Amino acid sequence: MRKIIYCIIVCTCIATSMTAQTFNTTRFGIMVKAPTFTIMGANDSDISASGTNLGWGLGVQAEVALSQVRAIYATVGIGFLGNQGGGQKHTTGGNYWPEARLSDPIYNLGDKPLPDGVVLRYHLNVLEFPIGLKFYTSDKQKRRYFAELPIFTTNLVIKSRGDIKGTGIDVKGESIKQETRLINFGLGTTLGFAYDLGFSEFNMGLHLAYNFTDMIRNNGFRTITTGANPIKIDNNAKNTMMTIGIKLGLMF
Repeated sequence: MRKIIYCIIVCTCIATSMTAQTFNTTRFGIMVKAPTFTIMGANDSDISASGTNLGWGLGVQAEVALSQVRAIYATVGIGFLGNQGGGQKHTTGGNYWPEARLSDPIYNLGDKPLPDGVVLRYHLNVLEFPIGLKFYTSDKQKRRYFAELPIFTTNLVIKSRGDIKGTGIDVKGESIKQETRLINFGLGTTLGFAYDLGFSEFNMGLHLAYNFTDMIRNNGFRTITTGANPIKIDNNAKNTMMTIGIKLGLMF
């Protein structure tokens, strides 16, 4: 993680030093998302969201003006997001992380290793690659407002950890890389204001995002034990994530 953060900081310094040699309709800057609140949902009535993750992000962004009045920009960037994800409560127990290398094999062995009502929480570190459009209003006393939309993001999950909490089970920080998808895609928007500091422009806005592709591999199954023989039902839910947070930035 430290190497990634150092790389982003170095890229920011390089991008900033380039602004003096770049056509004045191109700008570079550093962006911070803090705090972010993420929640994971599913299109399955047996699975419900259970709590949010408090996360953060750091990245760099370039803006290229598409109009002579510098009101419309194309944006592109790269960022690191920490502790994304959220909890999911499974009404029916089963074996939901069968491919994960858990600390105790008992948690993913047998017909029903996890009890009814178990909560699985995902902690994901992500590299994001956003591209989008940014619209500014005219300057007014060094301040102007903006809307960044749409923001289309390609996300790479570089680290996956999980917690399990249920009757008789309470474990944290399990390695679940095999249970999460490497690549997912999202759409977002940021609404805020920009203030001219002279040497740079300060940006602050409310950021909203929705990861609309399935984030979980769905290798597991739920187990119904009402009869003599347990009935296993494959987990085919589509798992998505919503984000709300504050986005801060300095553009040079």
